[in-house]
Amino acid sequence: MLPKGVIVVNVGLRTLILSDDLLEYLAKNHLFGDALDVIDPEPLPNDHPLYSHPKCIISPLVKSIEGEMKIAVEMLFLNIKRLEQEKEITKTDKWEGVYYMGHECEIFANCLSFDERGEVLLSLNKCSFTTCQIV
Repeated sequence: MLPKGVIVVNVGLRTLILSDDLLEYLAKNHLFGDALDVIDPEPLPNDHPLYSHPKCIISPLVKSIEGEMKIAVEMLFLNIKRLEQEKEITKTDKWEGVYYMGHECEIFANCLSFDERGEVLLSLNKCSFTTCQIV
């Protein structure tokens, strides 16, 4: 069993952490939060509770292409830091790109966007309000 108050980060195997088990631990406030690059089942259904859970960060499965992985990891760790500070976190949408929560756009990494197949494309411009929507 994991110690109480930890942050779970899964960038490994899809079946390493089952989403139902993760939801149970989050519901019991056993985990401080989680950050997932892979999840079971994949893809998650659009109405899956992990998408809207305030302590869950789900990033798209990012391929390791030089430069892109560094930015994706920076975004992941910025979100973890925001979660630790109890600030709202960025949410990713497979078809729409990155949505920033709250009233500010503080993430300094480049924005992610996706093609029609769900493959990650990377914008080389700094995040702006044309690519980030306040929700």
